Amino acid sequence: MKGNATVTTKDGKTVVIPKADLVKKESDKENAKAGNSINKPVDRILVTDPANIDEATKKAIEEKVKAVNPDATVVVDEKGNATVTSPEGKTATIPVSDLVKTAKDAENPQAGNYVNKPADKVSATKEDLADPTKKDDVVGKIKAAIKAVNPEGTTVVVDDKGNATVTVTETNEDGTKTYKTATIPVEDLLKNPADKDKANAGNKVNTPATKVVVTSPDNKAADEAKIKAEILKVNPGATVVFDTAGNATVTTKDGAVATIPASDLAIDAKDLEKADKQDDVKKPADKIIVKHTDRLTAGDIAKIKAAVEKVNPSDPANPTTVVVDDHGNATVTTPDGN
Repeated sequence: MKGNATVTTKDGKTVVIPKADLVKKESDKENAKAGNSINKPVDRILVTDPANIDEATKKAIEEKVKAVNPDATVVVDEKGNATVTSPEGKTATIPVSDLVKTAKDAENPQAGNYVNKPADKVSATKEDLADPTKKDDVVGKIKAAIKAVNPEGTTVVVDDKGNATVTVTETNEDGTKTYKTATIPVEDLLKNPADKDKANAGNKVNTPATKVVVTSPDNKAADEAKIKAEILKVNPGATVVFDTAGNATVTTKDGAVATIPASDLAIDAKDLEKADKQDDVKKPADKIIVKHTDRLTAGDIAKIKAAVEKVNPSDPANPTTVVVDDHGNATVTTPDGN
């Protein structure tokens, strides 16, 4: 009657799980770990058969769980369930169904995950999080980036290490609410400002510079096809799925998953003449003539970089950075880290 759960195993062992370990208040989603004893990783492991978990998958599950539960002990059983014991001695088990996904699951709007992870990481370091003068600004940017790719009403709590516990609220047909919670590790949320000189600028998923002009909700399917084409240009071989808000979740051929917000992918036709609605990064009108598009020379790459820099001028004291990879893709990082 009190909500305690008495569990008897097939071996005849009986234990009682107290109510306090089984329920939480709606307001707890505002707390660290969203009222839970341990964190559940945002990214589920892609498997062929969830009923047959091999040793490699068990190891991958263990690493994902440890990433969001620092210093915890993690034991993964033969079925893939992960039992986590925190440094404080609290123990809980994450079921395999919350830790793995199939290729079919990966086709849903969140690529088989419960919450979306932003593609563009926040330009900051863990040291910035430890600095009282910078922490609030970094945490604010992390929360804004996560909320931009998740449904309205999503709650984000960032811990002292920079891990973000995200709770998404879904309203069921009968009016009741379902809460889905997962934790994004700090490594997937921050990029070192020095990474702007690297290909991808510290991100795992690339955001296209070109936004697709949209005119009417009636053209949604055609617009999404155009947006998908732009995403695939800078993420070759990736899988792209859209949610109802137009956010695009991208799974790269290397298995990295992140979501690009609709605001970075499309622009309304009526906003084309508004200065404050223009793209942060400009694309040169004139393409560079090369002999072999599949074998760029150092000279070709230098010309591409110069052309991009020409239409994206910046203050020498705080410059825009342009990095061109061997395929000719140019990753541009603005002075504010975007």
